[in-house]
Amino acid sequence: DAIAVAGRFVIALMDTLTIFLLFLVGRRIFGPGAGLLAAAFYAFTAQAIQLSHFFAMDPASTTFTVLAVLAGIVMVQERTWRATCLTGIAAGLAISSKFSALPILAVPITAAILILWREQTASRLAERPLDTRVQLNALLGIPLALVLAIVTFAVTSPYAFLDWENFIRATLVEQGRMV
Repeated sequence: DAIAVAGRFVIALMDTLTIFLLFLVGRRIFGPGAGLLAAAFYAFTAQAIQLSHFFAMDPASTTFTVLAVLAGIVMVQERTWRATCLTGIAAGLAISSKFSALPILAVPITAAILILWREQTASRLAERPLDTRVQLNALLGIPLALVLAIVTFAVTSPYAFLDWENFIRATLVEQGRMV
């Protein structure tokens, strides 16, 4: 009983953090009104409330997935290494929470493509040469984020590397049969 209570508390905290992160995503893209609306929509989602109540890992994976998306947005807007590192770490945590979050690895790749596209558009409009430093940083951000995601996954899910065969069987084969 104590584990269930503690687990529900931790997952409820993660879900609350997700609400805040969704506010930040909405505010960063469309403004504070959209941030509040996104947070409100998620806060009253029946499935999110139910999963938190039953101590499922989906809310934890959702928290880290939204964090990775937020960091990817910051990557595009601010072009910082801090955002790139946070994107990779958050993606690794999302995958270690739930292996089906694996597609979140597309976030740093998409962010780099958007950075390159924005730089190309800006240079064309300003009639100036492309900034090779921006291009190089965007391209180097991809492997950095992916390596950080792998390292984070390895640290938080060491059994996956210690017994890869059983991990694959349990996560892909057995869960696939259940689905």
